[in-house]
Amino acid sequence: MNEDLHKEYVLIDKYYSGQATSEELNLLNSWRKQSNQNNNTFLELVNILNLVNEIGDWKQFNKQKAWDSFQKKTVFKILASWKKISAIAAIFLVLIFATIWNLDLIKSNVSSSYISGTDHRYTILEDGSEFFLNPNSKLDLQDFSKSNRNIRTSGNYFVHVKKDQSKPFKIQTDFLEIKVLGTSFNVQENELGASVLVREGKVEVAIADGTTYQLVKNEKLKLEQGKVTISNLKNHNWGLFNKSYEDEGLTKVLDDISEKFGNFKFNSDSISTNCKITSKFNQATIIEVLEELSLIFDIDYTIKDGTIIVNKVSC
Repeated sequence: MNEDLHKEYVLIDKYYSGQATSEELNLLNSWRKQSNQNNNTFLELVNILNLVNEIGDWKQFNKQKAWDSFQKKTVFKILASWKKISAIAAIFLVLIFATIWNLDLIKSNVSSSYISGTDHRYTILEDGSEFFLNPNSKLDLQDFSKSNRNIRTSGNYFVHVKKDQSKPFKIQTDFLEIKVLGTSFNVQENELGASVLVREGKVEVAIADGTTYQLVKNEKLKLEQGKVTISNLKNHNWGLFNKSYEDEGLTKVLDDISEKFGNFKFNSDSISTNCKITSKFNQATIIEVLEELSLIFDIDYTIKDGTIIVNKVSC
């Protein structure tokens, strides 16, 4: 494979644009694990594709202006030598047309398996697992289903995994492979490494060399430049729903959830005006809020296309 690197460039491009098959993803992962150089090449190209995607001139066929703009960005910080710059320039004809137009489809959500943090703050998968996305995050759901809970991710996000003993939830990032049954944790990833912060339950994390680590509640694993450190968390802010109510109408609670996270809908006419609550929600996910409310009220809700829809609430 190393004798013909343009094949790896195409695989990386297909991975980035969400078109890679499971076989191609396995091939790419095997190539990355062969050496640190291969993994660094992968990370450099992903960074470059991120930069290219931010430059609108490519899409307006103004390639010279786009290339000038690209050079003014952080290309010299990312690439180590002119030789690498030349190599990257040589593959742009492949990458620009194979990736940029596909990313346009991704953004318009046309036949796309991607969910981006730039489009959503919150999404819930068909199995009931919740993702709270930061702007730089991306989920690839191409291989995900209720029976095969495998997902590829990048960037920073919080996930609350729906428990299913028979079907483990597996997350593949650029640096880590994470396996869980039912838990909640935060993933933070950039070009230098990644971190996993566990809020509840247990998480198994594997790094590129095959070493695995077991994390429990309030533990943090940090991987940076190949070095792993594990530490304890204290009073960590998970960025979830954190609000108190005193004899407040339930419509207000649901309004607050919708405003903070999005992808949450309800019809106020279907909420009984007699339904009031006095409670404090401390760093809760939407499902956790609904589960607590269901102890007091009769709540009917459904999950559709990444959105929770509350159909009816009665006292």
